[in-house]
This record gives sequence, C-alpha cells and structure tokens, in this order.
Amino acid sequence: METFMLTKEEVENLEIHPAALIYPPMSEKELDDLAKDISTNGLLSPIGLLDNRVLDGRNRLEGCKRAKKRPKFIKVKTKEPLAYTRSHNKRRRHLTGSQRARLVVKEMEYLGIYPGERPLVEAELIERAGVSKRTVQRVRSVGRHGAPTLQKALDTGAVSAKVAEQISKLPMPQQAAVLKKHKDQPKRPKKAQMGRETVGAQGVQEARKSLGGLVKILSSIGLFEPLYDHLEAIRLKLDGV
Repeated sequence: METFMLTKEEVENLEIHPAALIYPPMSEKELDDLAKDISTNGLLSPIGLLDNRVLDGRNRLEGCKRAKKRPKFIKVKTKEPLAYTRSHNKRRRHLTGSQRARLVVKEMEYLGIYPGERPLVEAELIERAGVSKRTVQRVRSVGRHGAPTLQKALDTGAVSAKVAEQISKLPMPQQAAVLKKHKDQPKRPKKAQMGRETVGAQGVQEARKSLGGLVKILSSIGLFEPLYDHLEAIRLKLDGV
C-alpha cells in the first residue's frame, strides 16, 4: 500500500478516530521506549488514516513526535473501523481481564453512538474478550460512579475491576486517596513462569485451544462466571487487597 507524508502542521492537527480511542494508550515509559526505537530504526509500520483521522497507530504517532521524526501514513479502507481497530490491537497488546472488560463497555458505547457497523450484542463481545459478565458489570459501575483518575487506572491496568468497584462506592473526593494507597502497596513478586521458548510455539497454541474449549464448556453450563469470580477473589487475596 502506498505511503505518504503530511506537513508538520497537518500532523499536529490530526484527530484520533473514536474507534482508536477505545484502547488505552501506552504508558509514559512505553512511549519513551517506542520513541527511542523509532529514533534508532525509524518508523517500521506506517500510521493508518481513515477520513483523515488516525485509526491505527495512535501510539506510533506520539512516538514519532517524541523522536522528532516525520511519520509515514497510509489510507485505510474499511466500513467497520471498530472491527479494524480491534483486530490490530488484539495482536499487539497484552491486556488484563479487567482491561478487556473495560473494552467491552467502551465498544458497546461506541456502537450506540456510531451505528453502521455489524451489530454486536454484549454477550458476543464478552465471549470474544474472554471475561465474565460480572466483571463487565463492575466496570460499568465504575464508569457511572468512579472518579476520572479511577477510570484511568482501570484503563491502564493499575487496578482491577473488583477493587475499582469497591473504591467507586466511596465519596468521590476520597477515591483518589484510596486509589493512591492501593497503588503504593508493595506487590508480591511473581513466580517464574514457563516461557514460550520452553514449551515451544506449538505447545502454547495447543494450550490456548484447550483453554478456549474449556471456557466454552463452562459458559454453556453456566459455571464460567462463578469460577472467574472465585479465581479473581483468590488473586486479590494473594495480592493483599
């Protein structure tokens, strides 16, 4: 696909497509690391524009600005910008269950505001995200009652949906203080995990298929959500929450 460049003024005035805003941006450290890589190796993947708005490459655009490099662009041709953004981000981003539940809520909100794409029911989005309905309900509650800082922490994965829901029940002026206390708590060191290089790519793929099949079976008999909540409770207890 043919690439092109914009003037400095045009780059500065670029808007982000609403579908791209659904996914949380990289952290400051990740953006700085990306900028260093762009400075060294250049921009390897051009930024995708749809109707002169950034649909794919929001973080790469910021990385180019920090590296003071002129980005290259391509024109995206799609009638389903949300589906396009979802497919590109899910290959590149590693999100927690609470973050994926947050995406479900945002995608439903997007589809309500911007009709025209293939309609998706919430149950289908939940299944695709691999989260429980209860977690999505918690995220939606945080969206209604949580302070902006609490919602941002949920977006970045700094706090789980369960903890965020508990904090959102407090008066809004108190939420920031409790959130900071939670963030400042020392985390237990994670145990070493068996990496892909140990079990091999084929073994990882087979494990994912088996896990996916198990989730579908548990969902069909109504056991997935209680099991998910139980495991989430255990994880929070181990984290000292």
